[in-house]
Amino acid sequence: MANKGIKFSEEHKRKISENHANVSGRNNPRYIDGRSIKIKMCVVCGKILNDYRAKKCGSCAKVGNKNANEGKDNYNWNGGFSILYPRGWTKKFKSEIRKRDKFTCQLCKRKEQQGERNFDVHHLDDNKRNILPSNLITLCRSCHCKIRGLEIKEWLV
Repeated sequence: MANKGIKFSEEHKRKISENHANVSGRNNPRYIDGRSIKIKMCVVCGKILNDYRAKKCGSCAKVGNKNANEGKDNYNWNGGFSILYPRGWTKKFKSEIRKRDKFTCQLCKRKEQQGERNFDVHHLDDNKRNILPSNLITLCRSCHCKIRGLEIKEWLV
């Protein structure tokens, strides 16, 4: 069997041992409660991190992701136009539409299960400002994704 790795001279081994003895155990500056704590630092600013899983501190993480999903990078980008829902578009209102539709997807007829994500309320005419109950239907997430951008009347026939 071949020896692997670097062969250190006896002199080098002695120096390593001496240097390590100065910082091991209670001599280690990170020695707390009978153990040496590993210190993790932010990769951007060098600040000491409290969370051993993190790579960046909170302020650096916020700066890095600030514009990651805004503007043209957002999947809902609509050429710079903002889609504002009217005041009546509330959780309670959407819940009433789901209740009217008996918590059932109007395309695949799947029932909404307790504990899962609420079904979506979809605008038939794709006008987010038109919240007349006759313009709204309940859809499961799967069907809602399928019909986006398509004429809903084709699916309901």
